[in-house]
Amino acid sequence: MIRYLALGDSYTVGEEVSADQSFPYQLLYGMNGLKAKNAELKIIAVTGWTTSDLLDATQKEDPTPGTWSFVSLLIGVNNQYQGKPFELYQQEFSALLNIAIELMEGDVGKVVVVSIPDYGVTPFAQESDQNKITSEIHQYNRYAHDKTIEAGAQWIYITDISLQAADNEELITGDGLHPSGIQYGLWVKEIIPVVRKIIDDE
Repeated sequence: MIRYLALGDSYTVGEEVSADQSFPYQLLYGMNGLKAKNAELKIIAVTGWTTSDLLDATQKEDPTPGTWSFVSLLIGVNNQYQGKPFELYQQEFSALLNIAIELMEGDVGKVVVVSIPDYGVTPFAQESDQNKITSEIHQYNRYAHDKTIEAGAQWIYITDISLQAADNEELITGDGLHPSGIQYGLWVKEIIPVVRKIIDDE
């Protein structure tokens, strides 16, 4: 039995797509043809959540350490979008990464951190300062990357995939903002090799 804990926001929930098209579900279904009966997925994520919201939720949900095969973390876009201080992200991302590591009882190799997509190329952002969005997302991702690598956890960079939406409308949902199931599938192609190795090494 594979038990997967996914921590995040709209990108983890799969806003605007069916649940089975979200990246956590596609990830489980894509590994060795696994079906839901062979795996358990718990998602702690809500559209619009910032790092503060996710911290609060993990404390309320209080998932049990040592019971998960692996955990994923993707958070921060709403900090950027809402103009929260970058220092808040630095503090709270680090806290969330530590929580994820604690949930894996220190087995850092089973913590998978996914980079923040760049929504600056989406139709939603056409009237915004796209260069500013891209620059700030890059700043967030650079910090998350450095902390993840420093901790010894797994870093998956999918931001370049999100940029393909500039030339491919199939990668965006009808709301003009969120990734489509097709885009999530491209993310999963990057994530699966890492997670498959985690599972095979158990």
